[in-house]
Amino acid sequence: MARVEFDSTKKPLDDLLKRARDGLIQLPDFQRGWVWDDEGLRGLLASISRSFPVGAIMTLQAGGEVKFKPRRIEGAPEGSSGISPESLLLDGQQRLTSLYQTTMRKEVVETINTKKQKIKRFYYIDMAKALEEGADRTEAFLGLPESKIETRNFGRDIVLNLRTEDDEFAQCMFPTNRIFDWNDWQIKFVAHWSYSAEKTHFWFRFLNEVLAAFHQYQMPVIELGRSTSREAVCLVFEKVNTGGKKLDAFELLTAIYAGEQEGFLLREEWSRIATNLKASIALKEHPLTRLEATESGLNNFYCIDFVC
Repeated sequence: MARVEFDSTKKPLDDLLKRARDGLIQLPDFQRGWVWDDEGLRGLLASISRSFPVGAIMTLQAGGEVKFKPRRIEGAPEGSSGISPESLLLDGQQRLTSLYQTTMRKEVVETINTKKQKIKRFYYIDMAKALEEGADRTEAFLGLPESKIETRNFGRDIVLNLRTEDDEFAQCMFPTNRIFDWNDWQIKFVAHWSYSAEKTHFWFRFLNEVLAAFHQYQMPVIELGRSTSREAVCLVFEKVNTGGKKLDAFELLTAIYAGEQEGFLLREEWSRIATNLKASIALKEHPLTRLEATESGLNNFYCIDFVC
């Protein structure tokens, strides 16, 4: 019998991100990797800065009947892997990881562009644009290459150079990875402008109208209790998970089984099997030409179809 214990509430965004950093929130090992692109990252940041809803996340309390091997949020400190998580993130990985990568980490963000090409970006807020009345807030968020220099005309013309903090201050470009750590940047910014009353007022407008939205943001959280049954976890996950890399119930059941096998890492096993299978097919050593999971009837039974 499906038994669901859950709580629906709201939690501060910065608290969720800090818990992810500290390893208290981790992912089930079967979850696919983080895949959001540059445009999606900037759009998400703009939405939070406007206090717009960006959807709920769903977690499962660790330590119950359903056991998944945990792995840290992508980009979290390596040391957090050794922490026993309090919660496992079932839905919302892409959003939470995107916000963690762009607002908490000081390192460059490895993402992709609209052509699915790998790129590296540091993200900034154009403070003046962000404060323009009626302006599209998305346009105030920009990503610069790892060099922090934006060029055009095949690199011959420099459009924007933010290599140093003084460059950031002079051009009023606030780094998004200081959103939850802004105090030191603010002190230097005001000092750079010789404590100008105009620039001090400008800073506090930006703090109150833009940065405050991140600090005050409450993320809806649905948390499944540790007493939730396996069947319920499968059904809830299948219905609620809406990401672009959705897992079906067949994969989820496999992950639950794998989680109970000591030392078994499902993601590594899937990767090994996929690599060997592709190699066999390429060498025509395997009769398999198509592998897929299919739903049979209304009873949520799953099977694998082999078509030779």
